[in-house]
Amino acid sequence: MKGIRGQCNSCYLDTTLFSLFSFSSALDSILDSAEVHDTTAQQILRQEIVEPLRQCGYVGAENVMNLRKLLQSDSFVTEEKDPEEFLNVLLGEVLAIEPLLKIKAGNEVLEYNCYQVLVARDSMVNMPAVQQ
Repeated sequence: MKGIRGQCNSCYLDTTLFSLFSFSSALDSILDSAEVHDTTAQQILRQEIVEPLRQCGYVGAENVMNLRKLLQSDSFVTEEKDPEEFLNVLLGEVLAIEPLLKIKAGNEVLEYNCYQVLVARDSMVNMPAVQQ
């Protein structure tokens, strides 16, 4: 068995965790930081999800469910959510880490943990430019 075992509409959460932690150490500082708000959530993320995923390539549904129960809303346990909503709650509210992205917009600096680039479809343009 490989990947993260799904349970109760967890596909959005499973794929997000898999893409963030399975083959990249870019966010490992979150796993070891002493400045997180909820150390229980951090411990579950590190010991029950990331470590088994990297060592065995598989995480059981019960491990992810333990994290889901700490996400400040029962809807994360039973309902399908948007990955952006999951990341904002996990990183911004539960772990309460400093925002990962800082984007300058004029004189203002906007801070995000994730940023979706959505561009209106223009039938005359095959691929949107960065400026769009």
